[in-house]
Amino acid sequence: MPRLPANGMCALSMFSGGGGLDLGFERAGFAHVASYEILSICGETLLHNRPDWKVFAGEEEGDVQHVDWAQYQGEVDLLHGGPPCQPFSIAGHQRGAEDDRNMWPSFIRAVLAIRPRVFVAENVPGLLNPKFKDFVKETIEDPLEGHYRLHRFIMQAERFGVPQIRKRVFIVGFR
Repeated sequence: MPRLPANGMCALSMFSGGGGLDLGFERAGFAHVASYEILSICGETLLHNRPDWKVFAGEEEGDVQHVDWAQYQGEVDLLHGGPPCQPFSIAGHQRGAEDDRNMWPSFIRAVLAIRPRVFVAENVPGLLNPKFKDFVKETIEDPLEGHYRLHRFIMQAERFGVPQIRKRVFIVGFR
């Protein structure tokens, strides 16, 4: 993807991992506000590639469950992230809300506190399994109802030049 000129909008990242979404939004013209990632090694990777970025990583700084997201209200146009997928993947035994790694409530809490113009969340297609229908409605859709217009869709990485066969579900909300 060619790097686009700055668009005057700012992005914040949760569950940043190695920074794939962060770098993609940077290339799309968004200014970086901050990245949050609980794995220290991932934060080190982000800082190695973008030493001037504000990266909160590790058990203390990167744990999104304890961040006061209101500090970013009015500063963030786009919030993006991929809450851990293990609770909804076959490999993670599909325990959903019963899995300690379920961070969807933290993502929704951040959206409601920051009130970005747009949010983008990605996860495994297993999230849309009928088994999780009530979870998606009660944990994701209901709290955002009246605040955001939601769109969900599945994308296949290989259709965008990524050298892997991988499907991901995206939930995008427009305020």
